[in-house]
Amino acid sequence: MNKFLNPTFNFFTSGKLNRLSVKRLDNEWIRNKIEDETSKFIVLSNLKILVQEKPVIHAVFFSIKDLPEELTVREKVIFLGEASGVNYFCLDITSFPDVNYFLGFGIFKELRSVAHFLDREVGAVLAYARAIINWHNNHQYCGVCGRPTFVAEAGHKRVCSNSECATEHFPRTDPAVIMLVEKNGKCLLARQAKWPQDQYSTIAGFVEPGESLEQAVQREVLEETGVYVEQIKYHSSQPWPFPAAIMLGFRATAVTENIKLGDYELEDANWFSRQDIVEQVKKGTLRFPPPISISFRLIQDWFDEDSPVGLEELIRSSK
Repeated sequence: MNKFLNPTFNFFTSGKLNRLSVKRLDNEWIRNKIEDETSKFIVLSNLKILVQEKPVIHAVFFSIKDLPEELTVREKVIFLGEASGVNYFCLDITSFPDVNYFLGFGIFKELRSVAHFLDREVGAVLAYARAIINWHNNHQYCGVCGRPTFVAEAGHKRVCSNSECATEHFPRTDPAVIMLVEKNGKCLLARQAKWPQDQYSTIAGFVEPGESLEQAVQREVLEETGVYVEQIKYHSSQPWPFPAAIMLGFRATAVTENIKLGDYELEDANWFSRQDIVEQVKKGTLRFPPPISISFRLIQDWFDEDSPVGLEELIRSSK
């Protein structure tokens, strides 16, 4: 089976979208697809997506004929790719003066707040759009000489307008590791004070310059909990455009068990057996991140390996 088409793959992963990167260089082809009434456009305002809430929450897509003409200038439109014969574009309408025009079609919402209502493929395209628009917003000026940049390659490159500099800038993604640490039938979970009450998650942190992924796993777990890990194995990854991360999931085995919170990011950390999880979920004293997150997936995969009831079923039956 092609893993990239696996419907159980992590949320926000754009499995069926063909990015057609070579077409980004063909301005005539891009213009023709923009003007094609079968193409679909995603609009974002302040990085929020447009949805309709009734009868059920669903994303709003536009065709060229539904958009104000001044928004469809090629330099303003970003090409995302093609899926099932449909070409997808996105554009930022934050500064568009007549925002009420779009409010006639729906309401702007944060993607994380509605993602679990959306089809997985739709959620993936919206996440892609959010990530690349956020990159454009933050790269209006050249980081080398400070001059304005302009859009190239259908929104997938910005170039410094200073001909003596002409530095090319490309969309960036920040790598972060996230890991399920286990030992003797227990997993290590932690929480930050700002999270909802009783919510625990896996350990996570950004990869630093000159550091391998495995080193980042060891460092983050040790810094945050005082636990040393080894036997680090890759699990899966997830795009996380809040604002621009790629979450790299791992499983790791702890060598030590004593917990000592060390970097002030965490309010608490503890070891949980599967029985602990069952009892606390049933009592309502333990919550997990939303199922769209790779953190939930890591916990779920570990829990389900040796439990007569799956984690999702346990959570549903305890509500």
